[in-house]
Amino acid sequence: MRDINDIIADYLASEPLADGEREALAVWMARGGEECRVATCRELPGAVATARARYLYDRERGFREIRARARRREVIAIGVSAVACAVVLLGVIAGVIALASVEREEQPGEAGIVPGSPRAELRLSSGQRVALSSGERLRIRDEITCEENILTYTGSDEGREGNGGNRDTLVVPPGGEYILALADGTRVYLNSSSALIYPSPFPADRREVELRGEAYFEVKTDAARPFAVKAGAVTVEALGTSFNVNARETRRVVAMTLESGRVRVSAGGASREALPGEQVVYDRETGALASRAVETGLYTSWRSGYYLFRETPLEEIMETLATWYDVNVIYMDDRARATRFTGRLQRAGDIRYLLDKFMETGAITVSAEGNDVIIGR
Repeated sequence: MRDINDIIADYLASEPLADGEREALAVWMARGGEECRVATCRELPGAVATARARYLYDRERGFREIRARARRREVIAIGVSAVACAVVLLGVIAGVIALASVEREEQPGEAGIVPGSPRAELRLSSGQRVALSSGERLRIRDEITCEENILTYTGSDEGREGNGGNRDTLVVPPGGEYILALADGTRVYLNSSSALIYPSPFPADRREVELRGEAYFEVKTDAARPFAVKAGAVTVEALGTSFNVNARETRRVVAMTLESGRVRVSAGGASREALPGEQVVYDRETGALASRAVETGLYTSWRSGYYLFRETPLEEIMETLATWYDVNVIYMDDRARATRFTGRLQRAGDIRYLLDKFMETGAITVSAEGNDVIIGR
C-alpha cells in the first residue's frame, strides 16, 4: 500500500482512492482525537460551502501550500514536523468528510448560482413583521400596501410638530432588492444586504431616514423640509435630487454619488456640496471627506437592472456581485484582487457569463462550486 502522505495528497486533490486506501485513511484519522477535529472544523465556513472550497478558504499559508502541492500530486512537509502536519490535515479531512456527507444528503445536485430577486421584510414599529416576496400583493394597513414589488405608504406624510412618528424598517437580505415609496413622494431603491429605517409619518419640520447598506434615492422636492439620509457618521442633505449612497460595513469608505440636483454631505465636522456627476467619499479610518468627478453609471447602474465596470479592481467587482448573487468569494492568490476589468452584466443574468469573460483574458482562473466562487491566477 502507498504511503499515507500520498493517500492524503490524493484525497485533497479529489483523486479516487482504492478501498484499502480509504480504510487506511479512516484508521489514520481515528488516531487524531476528537478535540483536533472540533477545533479545526469550527474555523471552516458554513455548511453550504463545498469541501474543496472550505479547505482553500483556510487562512493558514501552510495549509494552502499543502493543498497546492497536493493538486500537483506532491507531498512535502512545508517546514513543520510530520506529527504537526498530520494533526493539521486530520482536522481538515475530518471536517471535509463529515460536511461533504451532509451536502450529499441535502443537496443531491450541484447548487446553481442564481441572481437575486425582489424580496424584503417590513418591520413595523408595532413589532409586526411582514415578509415581502416577488410579485406579491398585500394590504398591510390602510396606508401601507405592496404591489409590483413596491412597498407604498399613502396618506398624510406629516406628523405632529416635533414628533418623529413611528419608525418602521425595511430590510433587504442578501440576494434581494426592493422599492419603497414614502408618503412624501420620495422613492428609495434598496439594494441587497441593506436596510432603511424611517418615520411613519415624517414630522412636520424635517424628513430624515437612516441607511445601512446601499440605496438609490429619488427625493421629492420640499423646500420647507430638506431630506436627510444618515449613514453612520455621514449625513446627506437634499431638496429634490437623485443620488446613490453606499455605506456597506465591509467597505472602508461611504460614497455618495449624485446624478441630479444638489446635496450637502457632512461628516466629522466637515461638509462638501456636490453637483451632478460628482461623488463625495468619507474615509472611515482617516475621517477625511473628499469629492471627485465620476462616471455616475458605474455606481448607480444597479438600480436600472445592470452592473457596469470600467477598469474596476476584481475585489470591488466581486464584493458587489457577492451580495446580489449571495455567494462566497475565495481567493487562492491575493494578487488576483487587484486585477482590473471592464464589462457589463445584467442583474438578471448568469454570473458565470461574466466570470467566463474574466477567464478569457488569461489574467485569472475562476471556478464555481456550489455557492463558492474560487479565484486564482
